[in-house]
Formats: sequence, C-alpha cells, structure tokens
Amino acid sequence: MQVVGRNAFGCVDSAQTTVVVAPPIRLVVDPDTTLCDTNALVLNSQATNGQSYQWSDRPDLSNVLGQNSQLVANVGAGRTVYYVQVADTLGCTALDSIEVAYQPVDLELRVDVLGCLDSLLSITSINLTPNPLTYQWSTVEGNIVAGQGTAQIALNGLSQAWYQLRASNAAGCAWVDSVLIVPPALSQLGLEVRADQDTVVPGTTVQLYATNDPSYGYDWSSGANPPTIYNPTARLDQTSTFYVTVTDDRGCTLEDSVVVWVQADLCEDPYVFVPNAFSPDGDGYNDVIFVQGGYITHINFVIYNRWGEQVFQTTTVGAGWDGRYKGKDCAPDVYGYYMECRCLDGTRSVRKGNITLLR
Repeated sequence: MQVVGRNAFGCVDSAQTTVVVAPPIRLVVDPDTTLCDTNALVLNSQATNGQSYQWSDRPDLSNVLGQNSQLVANVGAGRTVYYVQVADTLGCTALDSIEVAYQPVDLELRVDVLGCLDSLLSITSINLTPNPLTYQWSTVEGNIVAGQGTAQIALNGLSQAWYQLRASNAAGCAWVDSVLIVPPALSQLGLEVRADQDTVVPGTTVQLYATNDPSYGYDWSSGANPPTIYNPTARLDQTSTFYVTVTDDRGCTLEDSVVVWVQADLCEDPYVFVPNAFSPDGDGYNDVIFVQGGYITHINFVIYNRWGEQVFQTTTVGAGWDGRYKGKDCAPDVYGYYMECRCLDGTRSVRKGNITLLR
C-alpha cells in the first residue's frame, strides 16, 4: 500500500507500507446438551488459528473457568450457558457458547398401609427435584387399584408382586425403579377385658382392665371412669356389661366386653341362712347359733322356748346364742326364733322357724 502526499507549495512525498490481513478464526464448540444421570461434563472447542482460550459462565467472561480448549464442568441444577473465547496471535477473537441443562430425575418410593385390613397398600413416588414429571406404573403379578399416571398408586397387596415406575421430565430424562411388595402380616390387634371382681354387691366399685398397649386408644362404655384409659373403675348398683373399643395407630379397631354381676335379693337364700340346730357342748363346733350372711347391715334375732319365753335376743350382726339363759344351760329341746334383717342392697327379710338344741 502506497500513500502520496502534496503540500501547499507543491511539494510531493510518498510512503509505502504492507498490511497483512489475518485469516478469520473458525471456532467450533460442542452442541447444546442435556444431562440426566451425572453433572460432570467435558466441553470441547476447536479453533483454526487459535492461540489462547478462555472459558466462563458469564457473557462478559469475568468469571474465568478454564484456559484450555477443553473444560471439565460440574453443571449445577437447571440450565447453564458456558462461553468460550479464542484469540489468535494478532489479538483477533471469536466467541461462542454451549447451553447445558442438568435435569436429573430423582425419586424416593414409599410404601404405606391404607387400611386396617392390611390388604390395601399405596406406593408413593416422592419427587426430589423441582421439575414436573410424568409417571408410568407397571406390574405383572400385582393389581393396581387406582392412581395410574400419578405419583401415587393404590394396590391390592394380598399377593407378592413387583411394581415398576418409569418417571420422566420434559427434557427426556427418565428414572426407572422397582419395589417388591410382600403381603404384610394381618393386624396383630389383640384385646382382653376383665374385672377384678366378677360378682359384687350393690354399691361396690370394681377395677376394669383392658389390654395395656401404648399404641391403643381406649373408649369405654358409660359407667367406666375415666373412659379413655386401659384401667378405669366403675361403681355398680346392678349387673352391668362394660364394653371397650380400642383403636391402634393404624386405625384398626376391636371391641370386647366384660360382665360384672351384682347379687340381687341379698337378704334371701342363699345369702342369708339360719341354721336349724346347734350343739353348745364346748367342743368348738356349732357351739353358737347365729344368722349367717355376709351382706347383712341390720338385724333383730330373737329365740323363744316352747312356753314362749324369750331366752335370747340381739341386734348385733354376727352375734349368736350359746344355749344359756340366765347363766344356766338350757335343756335340749326345740326352740322357736324370729329373725328380721336388712341387707346391703336395701332388701329386707323376715323369717320364723325352729332351732333344735342338742347336747
């Protein structure tokens, strides 16, 4: 190239120089890509006339990641654009970029029991990534009851079977796994109910018991206090049946009951008994005659001889006649008695009869 110059006075001069035009830089990089299984990736670039390389994840190249034609990248979740600039010996540059999407599918499978009978189960897919997924469940031996195409299926778990899930996202990444469903043992819910006394008199407080299990909730019928524990108490005035329903932590329930009998007519046989003979001979057996009964609260017991003379009388429960009158032994004979008593259940009894004194 030559340059000629002329000034105002007509003077002429010239200069000559050589201009070298560098060939263009042709930069070729890997295509945009999507990663599914691993976030480690080698990015490649190749340039004609390239002398130096600079990689960055920023358009202004302010964050330098590498200075070779290859870059080993650990891609973060989502989408990342990697920029590479190449320069030749003359300082000319070329810039290109590679977009890398890391969109793995990561799931957990959880099996739950849906009902007390242990036959209805569910398999739930827990998505550990923010990307929406499509689901396809399959099984050969099993039975999917509901939920195909969703993250959770309900299934009949009465038979052993494999269930497979294929989950994929919009980027085409997929995750496949299987779970073996083994029929669980039927619920071991057990219940035993009892009372500390099976037969009582009116007004007695009994202790009730049900199987004590920390996983149970208790619901006793009316009369048990408090009704939400395994061992409430109850006061009885009449024969009663106490029901309890237990519920375990899986929602299974079981009911059982116990009957506590309340003795009726406590002033009648066999609860009140007047012997018809005794032998006050000092041998320690049948020396005293008295009204027998464990539920008597009040009594009036009178004994007469054959001439109607009163030889004994007491209002003390359990007290009896030793066969003596006015400090002397009475003769063997048949004596008459009158007995009136009242018992724990409020009933009253009046009896008359004969007693034989033997010696």
